[in-house]
Amino acid sequence: MIKVAVREYITESQQLGSTKEHIEGHLQELHRKEFLLSEPTYEWARQLLTEVFVEAAVDESSCEPVSPSETKEPLFCKDTVYHASICSCAINEYDAGNYQKFFKTKEKVPGHSLEEVSISRSKQDRYLIARQGESTFYFAFQSEPDLSKWPKLFKSFSEGKMPRL
Repeated sequence: MIKVAVREYITESQQLGSTKEHIEGHLQELHRKEFLLSEPTYEWARQLLTEVFVEAAVDESSCEPVSPSETKEPLFCKDTVYHASICSCAINEYDAGNYQKFFKTKEKVPGHSLEEVSISRSKQDRYLIARQGESTFYFAFQSEPDLSKWPKLFKSFSEGKMPRL
């Protein structure tokens, strides 16, 4: 069971753009500090890490060059959903004074590749804008934390806005 989780972590982290060194640091922490990986499992994980990165390098070098218009990823790829999710989490749990520590905490948001993030200073109705690369932007808006009020007030979401309490 542990090997399955480690394999999944390594491959997904590599696909999301984490460096080999970054992933190896996490594996060392799991082995030396958290004692979750035994010595044989840790050595197996390090070998797997090397294999995954060698395989990825071979795949990249064997690809034919493509024009920039052909490299566009689909809207709902894993990377886009991941980054949109962490932006939504940040806007609903943090404010302009403390959001930066969220994005710097590798345990909470491993492998994110957001280059710039900004949150409005408003106490309510906050919004977040983030940039990834040259042309990918994420926008997140503070949500209503308790949707259980909606069924009591409305028959459907299209009936109108829920008043602020």
